[in-house]
Amino acid sequence: MQENVFYEAQKDNNTSLYRITDGGGTNVLHFHRAMEISYVLSGSVTFYLEDKVFTASKDDIFFVDSYLKHKAIPIENYNAHILGFPTVISDEISAIFKGKTLPYLLDDKKFNAKFLPIIETLVKDGDKKNDVIIRGYTSALFGEFALHYKTEKIKPKSKSVSLVQDILEYIDAHFSEPLTLEDLSSHFGYTPSYFSRTFNNHIGIPLKTYLNFIRYSKYKEEVKNNPQKSKTQIIFDCGFASLPTFYRVEKSLTKSE
Repeated sequence: MQENVFYEAQKDNNTSLYRITDGGGTNVLHFHRAMEISYVLSGSVTFYLEDKVFTASKDDIFFVDSYLKHKAIPIENYNAHILGFPTVISDEISAIFKGKTLPYLLDDKKFNAKFLPIIETLVKDGDKKNDVIIRGYTSALFGEFALHYKTEKIKPKSKSVSLVQDILEYIDAHFSEPLTLEDLSSHFGYTPSYFSRTFNNHIGIPLKTYLNFIRYSKYKEEVKNNPQKSKTQIIFDCGFASLPTFYRVEKSLTKSE
């Protein structure tokens, strides 16, 4: 059975640096437009990226380029600094690479360790730095990586991958609307059968299931950020057609928690 894949829209919506020190890993296969690096501080971890598997340990760096499916499964005493770069900065990083990309596993530990202070500064004090400083640190970091590590030419995205990216971005902007398979397929100029098949093949779940996932994620985010707001109003604002529909979705998404 194909593993479910989720688009982490929240990370792409961030206009600021995503930063966290984490030892739990991410056991759900996901992707986002924002580029991401994980600097392993201790222990070891297995990274899954597209169809490749890597084992990383202290002072290794795992690089995730835009839209690549990935997850991290800790092996032993794993802890890492994780930085997710907002899309505007990710686009600037792409410009540094000039049509190429870094290896997924940056494994020159001695070289990597020289840049740990920069990574720690971004993780710990990123909210205290202005955009110019963050861009300066980021450019220096990736500029050094691009000089030291052998870059590879980015493989052209297939027509179907580009379509799915456009679909996900459209859904994230219009999730509160009554979207249907017919609406979306018509908007993008494809037949419902082709649209549905392409979406399922890349995301691993039906369109309706994915829409429910995104709407429920938006609901939880809004409840957290606006606790004074009516939950019923948030439910409808997030695109659910009725309360029974919401409760059915909530039950299905939380039954394993």
